[in-house]
Amino acid sequence: MNKLFAALIAAAFVFVAASAIAQDSTKAPPITKEEQDKAKAEAAAKKQAKSQQTAAEKKAANAAKVKEEKQQSGGDSTQPTLTKEEQAKAKADAKAKKEAQAKMTPEEKKAANAAKVKQEKEEAKDTKNKP
Repeated sequence: MNKLFAALIAAAFVFVAASAIAQDSTKAPPITKEEQDKAKAEAAAKKQAKSQQTAAEKKAANAAKVKEEKQQSGGDSTQPTLTKEEQAKAKADAKAKKEAQAKMTPEEKKAANAAKVKQEKEEAKDTKNKP
């Protein structure tokens, strides 16, 4: 019963907070008739200019827009941060490590795992002590 009561209180708190956020009292200043007419004229001019572009111009403009968006967002996140040589080296290292582990006896695996756990504990302890 206490858990149910606590859950109801928490839900009520969430709904109250959400409604308070939704009722944001800050409103944008009203737009004057002149500003509205100016914005409409700019939009119409932009639409007219875009309709007069050739397919090649549209493609170039789109490519420029995409490039600008990538620069603003910090670059292309789909491209790997490693070079081809670094990727090949990392793959080779991982393969060699896997092969070496496959050749280990169960006792060697257990000892290697214990050493790894010990090292991770020491690293965790070091990060806790740093200011």
